[in-house]
Amino acid sequence: MNGNWLAGPRLILIDGDVVKDGLIGLCIGATLIVISMISPLMSLGVPRLPMAATPVDQFLYISVYAPIVEEFIFRMVFLAIIWVGATAILMRVGISKKQAVFLGLVFAVLAVSVGFAIYHWKVYGVGLEMAFIGAASFSILACMVALWRNSLVPVILMHFMMNTYILIQRMALITLG
Repeated sequence: MNGNWLAGPRLILIDGDVVKDGLIGLCIGATLIVISMISPLMSLGVPRLPMAATPVDQFLYISVYAPIVEEFIFRMVFLAIIWVGATAILMRVGISKKQAVFLGLVFAVLAVSVGFAIYHWKVYGVGLEMAFIGAASFSILACMVALWRNSLVPVILMHFMMNTYILIQRMALITLG
């Protein structure tokens, strides 16, 4: 991991080589698409939009806005807040700082991933299995990549690629019947 992550959480957006982060995100996104072709349970789901929404509106909402907003909220804000809180609680009960930071991180990643899965289950209308296999797995991976790269760039691109792939599938189903 870049930097000293055991020092504790910090808000991350862009830190380091943006081009490298972008390529990492695109490669991981492409790998996730291949995995989702093999196992449909790895899908994140697509929000229910009005049928009147134009294809451009659907693309902007699903492929651009959703990844940026969701990654900012789940990977940057919630992950940091939960990590700080869990670490503080663990240190208060007598666990060493190094262990508390690590255990707080593990708890934060799992809590954020469960929250991400529930969000996709409720808001996007995916099945419970898809939410907890696909969205939670994606979220755990996204947390690890965001922490590794100290950047949201790769996870936004991963999310963009997955959502665009799912949107293309959905449009093909509607068009082809």
